[in-house]
This record gives sequence, C-alpha cells and structure tokens, in this order.
Amino acid sequence: MSTGRRRYGLGFTILLVLTGAFMGTLAAHLAGDVLPFLLMSLSFGLEPPVTLRLWDLFSLTLGCTFRFNVGGALGILIALLLFRRG
Repeated sequence: MSTGRRRYGLGFTILLVLTGAFMGTLAAHLAGDVLPFLLMSLSFGLEPPVTLRLWDLFSLTLGCTFRFNVGGALGILIALLLFRRG
C-alpha cells in the first residue's frame, strides 16, 4: 500500500543541499555590502596542502578546504523547506 509520498535517493538530497549552498553563497556575495553578516564564515580542512613524495619518481599533493558562510546555510535551509513544502 502506498502512502502517496515519493522517496528520493541520497544523490538527489546531496544535489539539493549543494544547490542550496551555492545559491545562498551567491546571494550572500551579491548582498554582502548591504547585509555584511551574510558573509561571516567558518572554514576547516587541510591547510597548507600535504605533499607525499616518493623519491624523485612520484609526488602527490592533497588539499581540501570547506568554507561555510551564513548565506550558504540559509540557502540550504530554504532549499530544504521548499522541497518539503512541494
């Protein structure tokens, strides 16, 4: 028996969150002069990048930094609210 509610996969949920974060960050940068609190951010990751060297034959550099700002968080929240409503 179906409840009438459609189930979405993990891939769709990740895409929704990333889209909301991107749109929120874009809006924060556009409105940053008027509402500067939207640009407050927190960042973490591998900084400086880590380099693994295997003599002179091979070298691998790894680095990743995540930066979250208030605008991105609001974008994620709005995207999730719109999704649940629709």
